[in-house]
Amino acid sequence: MRDLLNKYQIILSEDISSICNPLTEFGITFFHYMQRFNDNSRIHISNVPEWVEHFYQQDFHLLGVLQGKNDNYPQEGCFLWSTLKNQDIYQDCREYFNIDHGITIIKKQPKSIEFFHFGTSRDKPGIENFYLTNLDILYRFIIYFKDSANPLLEKARKNRIHIPNYNNNPDILDLSIVFGTDSFGNKLKQKAIAEFKIKKYALNLDNEKVIFSKREVDCLLGMLEGKQASEIGRKLYISKRTVETHLDHIRQKLNCKDKSELIKILMRKGLTFHGQLWKVFS
Repeated sequence: MRDLLNKYQIILSEDISSICNPLTEFGITFFHYMQRFNDNSRIHISNVPEWVEHFYQQDFHLLGVLQGKNDNYPQEGCFLWSTLKNQDIYQDCREYFNIDHGITIIKKQPKSIEFFHFGTSRDKPGIENFYLTNLDILYRFIIYFKDSANPLLEKARKNRIHIPNYNNNPDILDLSIVFGTDSFGNKLKQKAIAEFKIKKYALNLDNEKVIFSKREVDCLLGMLEGKQASEIGRKLYISKRTVETHLDHIRQKLNCKDKSELIKILMRKGLTFHGQLWKVFS
């Protein structure tokens, strides 16, 4: 495995540290992205690459935690690290890297599965309540990360780690979630959300990725709230005609004849109101 790692450069740069900076507003100091493809190859991007290297040097990929076949996972889900019965990996996280009290979000794609790991230091156990009451922030960060880090993601996908065989041991996950209380306040939440400057969104539809601009999504959300083009335009400080043009572009991208068909497609994807935006787009 050491030889394998020598051929693969775990990607970390000042860009990744900068991308992760908004998370520190909430005390989140660790972020690790893994994309595992259906052939069991994978990529990693982390702001603590030493942990990823340690993970493979200790053969933790053989323990069966998040190493099962992609088909065994739900389409989407999340879990707190503390709910896992096998704590061997996270014990090393805590003791050697001061990474603890984490949450992992799972998003399955047509040809891969993505794991987004968020964590903090040992002295912040209360952050688990924050995760569970502010999942929208984490989902928005995921979109922001995939947009901002796209050049690094493409580079990593050309240099995947190839693992010879799947581990057939089932993962031990408790995906049930108990929601806590938000103790961080709305001003802090809005400040961090504003820092996630997302330029475009992607929607997976029938195994194809459809790209939307931020302005198109703004208009789309206004439409889903039942607003007329003139109302949306006033809110966004653009003309009614510009709003209609954006909505026409959306319909063309999704091959919809009219507004009714567009809404049906979005409802099929689970987007029926603003709070679900971060779960539908990727």
